Amino acid sequence: MKGIKHFYAILLVVLVAGSIFSCAPSEWAVKIDNKYITIKEFTDLYYTQNKILFAKDRAGIDKMAKDLESLSPRQRQYYGQMLDKKLFLESVINQQLVFTKAQDDKEIDQNELKTVLKIFEMKMLSSYFVKEKLSKEVKISIKEVNDFYNKNRRLFRNLPLTDEIVERIKLNIQQKKIEQKSEEYLKKLSDKSKINRSGFKEYIDPKKKNKKGWVVKINNHTVSIEDFENYYYTEHKIYMNMDKKELDKLAKDAKGIILKKYPTIKKENYLQGLVQGFLVYDKAIKELPKEVLVPLQKLIKLRAVNAYYVSVKLKSKIKVDEDTIAKFYAKYKNRAKFLIGKPLNDKTKMYIKRVVMEQKFKYETAKFVRELKDEYQIDRSGFTDYMKKQEKKKEIKKSDTKTDNTKKKTDTKK
Repeated sequence: MKGIKHFYAILLVVLVAGSIFSCAPSEWAVKIDNKYITIKEFTDLYYTQNKILFAKDRAGIDKMAKDLESLSPRQRQYYGQMLDKKLFLESVINQQLVFTKAQDDKEIDQNELKTVLKIFEMKMLSSYFVKEKLSKEVKISIKEVNDFYNKNRRLFRNLPLTDEIVERIKLNIQQKKIEQKSEEYLKKLSDKSKINRSGFKEYIDPKKKNKKGWVVKINNHTVSIEDFENYYYTEHKIYMNMDKKELDKLAKDAKGIILKKYPTIKKENYLQGLVQGFLVYDKAIKELPKEVLVPLQKLIKLRAVNAYYVSVKLKSKIKVDEDTIAKFYAKYKNRAKFLIGKPLNDKTKMYIKRVVMEQKFKYETAKFVRELKDEYQIDRSGFTDYMKKQEKKKEIKKSDTKTDNTKKKTDTKK
């Protein structure tokens, strides 16, 4: 499900429908001004996010978090962003601050935001559902683990095959197998469904300029030309920070490394992902239990509003001019793989622009969130108390286990 790799989906709600805050709860993780995120809300978000990423249950996620210290600094930094609860809390706080700011911003285009929420819900729920369904079918043998390890010893710096490394290898193999199985699953699902793409052929025909018809019919869904263009241009506006004119120019002759990095800029590819999204989304809504669906929808809502709001507010700050592009090319033309041997033509300029914009976007987003934090009173003492209680429980459990083992040895001697 290549179109679902972005891992973000949609909630069919409006922005003002509510938030994850509770009023004066008995157990809370963080207080932002006079509103709270409860411990349950926080832990639900934590495990839901990591289940999406790693296709593991709570026990499996806890084990991965416990093993963080045994990883290399680089790996610890990568996995820690998701598995370290303290770091994850900061991520939730950051997202909630942006969410709250967006609620108060009267300049936001509510219709466009609704489209964003639809896109996010479809993709994220679909991604979660497929991983959850197929992970149960994936089996990994010891031979597969050993073969992977022997072929990739450099990745592990020739370290011995410890339990922690075995788990990492299994995760890698599992993700690849799920991706392979998802293609089979989607094909079977498509074969059982009623899909009519004839409208798309007319839509992309340059000789026909009808913009009031439909693009595709998927079971009981009819995607109009207007809806399709809203999905296509809004999603790429967020992920690529490009307006309609810029995107059409890039998509017109996209091939090679650009098409590989951004496959959905081709409308044929985007349509395929959209069809798959609708098919899986319908099953996810019907089959996911409420206790899974509710925290997943809350996470989706946070992600969707954040992605949209930040991209809109920072657009003017991440523009890239011709001088910046020329300097980047002069500096990296003999070092960056995508530039070696390439002339500074329109296509090269477009790709350089994307790279520089992504760098600027990361920097400006971090700056934007830091400034937001100065506007609110943030109390994390609830989370600190929660973590202390968790550590105490672990110590008690460890002590009880030690006592039981000692008793067993004594009984054996007798």
